[in-house]
Amino acid sequence: LTVDKFITAGYGRAVDFTKLSLKWPVQDQDPSILTRFGTPTILKMNTSGGVYTHESFDITRSSTAISDEVVSPVNGVAIVMKEEGENSNYSTSVAIFDESSHIIVSLLHVKPSSFLNESSFKRVSKGQVIGSLSLVESMPDPILQEIYKHTHMTLIDVNNKQLVNPSHYMADYVDTVAPTIEDIFLFDEFGMKHSNLANGE
Repeated sequence: LTVDKFITAGYGRAVDFTKLSLKWPVQDQDPSILTRFGTPTILKMNTSGGVYTHESFDITRSSTAISDEVVSPVNGVAIVMKEEGENSNYSTSVAIFDESSHIIVSLLHVKPSSFLNESSFKRVSKGQVIGSLSLVESMPDPILQEIYKHTHMTLIDVNNKQLVNPSHYMADYVDTVAPTIEDIFLFDEFGMKHSNLANGE
């Protein structure tokens, strides 16, 4: 839906990755990454376990003492998007078309600033405040809701409708923590977790 809205508005242009330079979307000199691009993520659905590959950056503040304001990572035009059937700030995103690289930057879990809406594109500048981090509503503890506030930043190649790894385009991003394997699970073609192979082993 995000891509279609931009293409319909005439923003389906060839991407130039050499012109893509991102600013961190939070007001923090030392932001943290909760989940990296490409991380296998287990999703609990009732008593079954599903899995998906995380294809975004979950970016948070290093401290709750820091402002929860969200800023635009690029210069371009922005519009508010909501997940189908949802109306909470946690399921709301601000999507921005970068006028230089022609990439779409989508920032999910954001309460948009009042000048942004779902019906029209608004011009925004790199570093301009475009909203604030929303509370993590699925957490019952108000303290944890505040601590784990984050924005789910996704980069979208409009023409090819592909997701792009943000780490390649954030000049000051450094990852010094190697992934660790805590357990190994088996999943079927529907992403459901199983303890045995099809042959019973």
